[in-house]
Amino acid sequence: MIRRLMLFASAAGALAVPGAAYADSLTRQANHLRAEVVAEFGKRAPGRNIVRWGVLKRDGTTRPANHAELSTYRDILARILHPPAPAPASEPTSSGSSASASGAATVQNGSGASSSGASSSGDLPACTWQPESGGNWSAVNSSSGAGGYYQITPSTWAAYGGTGSPQSASPAEQTAIAHKIWSSQGRSAWNNC
Repeated sequence: MIRRLMLFASAAGALAVPGAAYADSLTRQANHLRAEVVAEFGKRAPGRNIVRWGVLKRDGTTRPANHAELSTYRDILARILHPPAPAPASEPTSSGSSASASGAATVQNGSGASSSGASSSGDLPACTWQPESGGNWSAVNSSSGAGGYYQITPSTWAAYGGTGSPQSASPAEQTAIAHKIWSSQGRSAWNNC
């Protein structure tokens, strides 16, 4: 019986090693990319270090990051350092609106932001702005430094081509940068999405 338990424990340990090696690799990659982001944009740029401090839960406690979270964290850090190339500009149609790559027409709303509906945030979901700024284009988060309608951190703002600070930019520029972030990172760029 003891021999069987030892054999089982040995087999279980052998199976756990590849997962541990993968987690260790993710941890090293994330730490390396974080160091590069900090060197280029400053300590506040990459946000919370989930490798060192864990993931903050809603109740204020923390827990270690899992494989998926480490992988996402690593990918986001890589995109901060090397943002995707901007999409080609759309061509104007005869009605004065612009045709997007999908063929749908969008019109310029009164604030100058491209919009396909009544929302001033275009086709971005409400979770990108409503819980972030509550609709205030000049909002600033004093703890993270994030600003503007979409609460974008200064380093992410600069990485995606923003000029000045997010909260000082026009609604059109804030929306354009938020669209770039959305197309690159999707919902994961906003905590409440």
